[in-house]
Amino acid sequence: MLGICLEAVIGILAILLINTSLQTTENSNSANNVNKTKRILAFSPSSESYGTEQIIFPDTLHNNKQRIDVFPNHLENRPNCAKSELTFCETIDDYPYSHVQKLLQANPLIKAFFGQDEEVFPEIANRIGSEDERFVCRSRRQTIYPLTGESKSGKWKIIVNQSGGEFVQGIQVEMCVNPDGDCDIPGGAALDSSYKIYCKQKYIYRKLVSLDNSGNITTDSFKIPSACCCAYKQNFDFRSRVGKGTSQAMNKTSEGIAINF
Repeated sequence: MLGICLEAVIGILAILLINTSLQTTENSNSANNVNKTKRILAFSPSSESYGTEQIIFPDTLHNNKQRIDVFPNHLENRPNCAKSELTFCETIDDYPYSHVQKLLQANPLIKAFFGQDEEVFPEIANRIGSEDERFVCRSRRQTIYPLTGESKSGKWKIIVNQSGGEFVQGIQVEMCVNPDGDCDIPGGAALDSSYKIYCKQKYIYRKLVSLDNSGNITTDSFKIPSACCCAYKQNFDFRSRVGKGTSQAMNKTSEGIAINF
C-alpha cells in the first residue's frame, strides 16, 4: 500500500515539473516576441529608402518635411534642353509622367482645356496670299507639344502634355530660320548703312495647363514664337565711325584752307 502511494506522489510531482517547464518556455517565447515587436516598432519605416525616392506613409505625411520631389532639377531655371533663343522644350529627361497621369485621372473635367491648333498647309497658305509675294525673313511653321516652357513671369514650369491621349496641347508656332540675321531685301546693300536691318522673332503669350510649385494642376501664360518679321534700328557703331571720320576730314580741310590763306 505504501508503495502505491509513493508511486502516485512521484507521478504528481512529475506532472507539476512538466507544467512548470512548459510555462517557463511559453514565457520565454512571449518575451522574445515582445522584444522582436519592440525592435520592429523602433525601426522607422518612413526613413527606409529605396533608390533615390523616400517612402512616405500616409500617417507620417503631415509630419515629414521631406516629400517626394516630382519636379525636374531645372524647374524655374532655363533647362539644358533649351537653346539661348528657345522658350520651350519638347523633350526633357525627367518629366514627371506618372504624377501628371494621376492628376489627370483625378480631374477628368479639365479635358476641355486641351486641344490642338489647326495646321496651315503650304498649298493653302499660297492660295491665301499672292504668288508674287515674297517674305524678307525666312521662317518655318510647325506644331509643337511642349513639356516645359518659359512663363510670363520668366520662370520655367512644367506643361501638361500626354502624347497619344486626350490631354494634348498642340501649338502652331512660326520661328525665324535665321534670327537676328539680315533681311532678304532686294537692293539691301544700297540702303542707308546708318540703320541695321535684321530678322526679329516675335512672341505671344498662350495660356496652357501646367503645374504649380506644389505639383498641382493650374494654368499659366507661356512665351510662344508667333512670327518672324524684318525690323530695323539705328546702327550707332556706324554713325560713330562716320561721325569721327567726317570730323577728321573737316579738321584737315580747315587746316588746309588756313594754310592757303
